[in-house]
Amino acid sequence: MLQNVFKKLKQFLTQKLLRGNVCDSLTMISILSYGVIFSYFTILKHYNFNSYSDLALFDQALHTTLFNGKLLYYTTEQWLVPSGVFFGVHFSPIVFLLLPVYAVYPSSESLLVTQSFLLAFAALPLYMLSAKLLKSKGAGFAMVVVYLLYTPLQGANWFDFHPQAFIPILLFAAYYFATNRSWKLYFVNVILALMIEEHLVYIVFLLALYLLLKDRFGSLTNLVRSPNASLGKLRRYLSLDTLRNMLGLGGTFNSVSASIWSLITCVMWFLLTRLIKGFYPPNPEFLDIYRAQGAFTKLGYGGDILYLPIFMVFNPQNVFNALVFDFPTKFLYIAILFGPLLFLPFRSKLTLITLVVLGSMLLTNYVPYYTVGAQYPLYIIPLVFIAAIESLSTVQNSKPEESNLHLQSENARQRNSNTRSTKRLLKNMIIVSMIFFASTSPLSPLAYTFSQSGLFWYPAPTQFKTVSYAVPLHKMIALIPPSASILTQNSIFPHVSSRINAYLVPIVMFSEPQQMKEMENYVRQVINETEYVLLDSGVSDYWTLFVRQEIYKGQFGLYALTYSFILFKRDYKGAPMFIPDVNYEIFPAYEDSVIQNGEIVYDKSSESGHVALSRKGKDNGTFVYGPYVCLPQGNLSVTFEVKVQDQEQGRVASLDVVSDYGNTVFASRTLYGSELTNERWINVTLSVSTPTLVSNVEFRIFTSGLANVYADRIIVEMLK
Repeated sequence: MLQNVFKKLKQFLTQKLLRGNVCDSLTMISILSYGVIFSYFTILKHYNFNSYSDLALFDQALHTTLFNGKLLYYTTEQWLVPSGVFFGVHFSPIVFLLLPVYAVYPSSESLLVTQSFLLAFAALPLYMLSAKLLKSKGAGFAMVVVYLLYTPLQGANWFDFHPQAFIPILLFAAYYFATNRSWKLYFVNVILALMIEEHLVYIVFLLALYLLLKDRFGSLTNLVRSPNASLGKLRRYLSLDTLRNMLGLGGTFNSVSASIWSLITCVMWFLLTRLIKGFYPPNPEFLDIYRAQGAFTKLGYGGDILYLPIFMVFNPQNVFNALVFDFPTKFLYIAILFGPLLFLPFRSKLTLITLVVLGSMLLTNYVPYYTVGAQYPLYIIPLVFIAAIESLSTVQNSKPEESNLHLQSENARQRNSNTRSTKRLLKNMIIVSMIFFASTSPLSPLAYTFSQSGLFWYPAPTQFKTVSYAVPLHKMIALIPPSASILTQNSIFPHVSSRINAYLVPIVMFSEPQQMKEMENYVRQVINETEYVLLDSGVSDYWTLFVRQEIYKGQFGLYALTYSFILFKRDYKGAPMFIPDVNYEIFPAYEDSVIQNGEIVYDKSSESGHVALSRKGKDNGTFVYGPYVCLPQGNLSVTFEVKVQDQEQGRVASLDVVSDYGNTVFASRTLYGSELTNERWINVTLSVSTPTLVSNVEFRIFTSGLANVYADRIIVEMLK
């Protein structure tokens, strides 16, 4: 009976589910599901302060354009582009299309949702292209599944927002309309693709060149190979009428005309881009940063990418040295790009373009260029998938041997064999894609084993719940008036960037002393123009420490604290406050502390519901430590909520409050079994006096293994 059920299910899948309108519906359901899922998780990641300045850049640029009347103005890199206009770095006029969406809900979250659905809906032209070339909507839906499971796509989706999110949908659409000979729609997509970012001009140019050669290669080859070829024939081939027809001026517009005009458009767009970017010149002190010369250190190249091929021809040893640098990571990247598609793209001539684009990235020593997790795979993804579809179409349309052409039964048998081969390849692609998804997707916890070793570039791990410090930190940010100026760090900046006067603590370092001096003067100037400074005391990079040193000179007062985050306010003289409660903070041990020798258990008698437990006879030594918070200057009390069970005589546990990883001890206390009541929660309070603002404070408990020791909450209270 069970065998019959599986048989009927298989018949349903093959005869109905993967045919006709059902595939259309499944495609739309898949697209919407992807958009919703990645919108949710990227917003959650953002809410947990795991988004960065790339998201804030576009949030601020769109906000200032809509509400301050300044064209794409942003402050993130004002030290690099003094005008503050984004076109000084990248010419991306397509971001203007985001203004209506951003106007409805002006926030970073709008951009994250928009990006997720842009990448998801790229599956629609991919579906149409696959169904057309593979002559099957079922095959088209299979390609959609592979695309939406594709790790390089999800990795790009995971990292902030970038206008490169438009690349897949526009290049898929352009290629589909080219194959469908809908030239007006083709050119609309080509123009929009060029508007994404100046580097798209190279990809569109190469793609147009490929379409031109693909269409004219046969006739050109025949002309050259013809034994009767003559100069007269060549002249007729290049006659004025022929050229007019090739340009579509004779009334017939075809793929050749479209390709030639695309090439012309690319050249004109290249010149226009250079002209417009010239209106917003960079700071000459940082030209090497502006030109990203550090990315080609191993190659030894520091010029314009346009002349990179010439340099490569004359410096083959440099090319080899650059390619083998960080080779395991680059090899894994190639495997992740092509593996889910069973390396089928290599059977298509289009892969030559892919390798040109990919090769320029593999020649660098800048890790995000050749790892999954940044936006850069979006330049390659459409080319890889189109090449895979073309390869599948050659399998689908391969003909029987010439001796069998006259036999109809042989033709039919060959077509059926081709169809079965295509279905088998698509099935294997889905299976392999699921394996890659399970092991390398940013939604998979397994991926972070690789990420921590540097094989992936995922700036933040997947989190399926709100982190403990997120809520109070958001409440701290709410203390800052919407019109107030603020200076803050990379992970906090996207939450305050919807204002014209939000500034970022620098995230770059320089080897040149003059550049360091220039940046220090820039940071001092920003501090002088800022009303609030919000810092994470747990971050100890050069520029964070530099900002703290500057604001400690007396211009700012400590305004609020929560966990490791400190909010300073200009000319503030009052007492600091804890967030969310004014005079005290509460840290549940199971959530905020590191549990080294112990476990988390449920305890209905506790205030938190879940507590940390060090078991008698099993766990001893360091029980809990952390959470590396910040405490203000003054007198405080630190209360540990603990419970013991089945204790013996002697030292059961010891508690202390320290900073500098235990080098500075503010208070400590030893607990003995004779003074503790069995199975009852008690409060152990330590008095702490801090001479100044203190960072990286830990609340630690050590156990001896003479009792079951439970730890619930640590309560820090400011004393008057």
